[in-house]
Amino acid sequence: MTSWASRPWRSPRAWAGGIIRDTLLQHGPPLALTDRLYLITAVASALVAYLLRIHGRLWEHGYRFVDALVLGCWAAAGAQLTLSDSLSWQAAVLLGTVTAVGGGVVRDVLLRDVPQIFGGNRLYATSAVLASIVLVLCHGLGLARLGILAGTVVGAGLCLISYQRGWSLPRREA
Repeated sequence: MTSWASRPWRSPRAWAGGIIRDTLLQHGPPLALTDRLYLITAVASALVAYLLRIHGRLWEHGYRFVDALVLGCWAAAGAQLTLSDSLSWQAAVLLGTVTAVGGGVVRDVLLRDVPQIFGGNRLYATSAVLASIVLVLCHGLGLARLGILAGTVVGAGLCLISYQRGWSLPRREA
């Protein structure tokens, strides 16, 4: 097993989801708080977003595509990390999903919005669950490296298809 500090998964998107996952795995301080590359990446990304006026149809389509890829990748990576700690497949699916959607939930709560994963949106959390399941299945078949790719593609694919076709979970009426 690789050392906790040498794990290669770094992204500003995974800050909150990764912190939640790392805390639940009880490996000491979360990687996002101990690896300065997290902060450097987040500040650089924020600076680019602040300085460049990015808008228009091309941006919307590009953003959806990248967002879907990141969702699938983080779900698969979170599930893989959980399995590498010899936890159950159920824990891997749960923590893969939390890794992928946790940041969005924290963002929405801080903005005083209802988190988008609670219905009425594209199948975001569902896509993360499916990506995690694909990773777990590939891992069980001894194809862990393929599982990262397959989980990313399946999770991103479902996310993009659900957005394009308008698929969503039912919204609970208050």
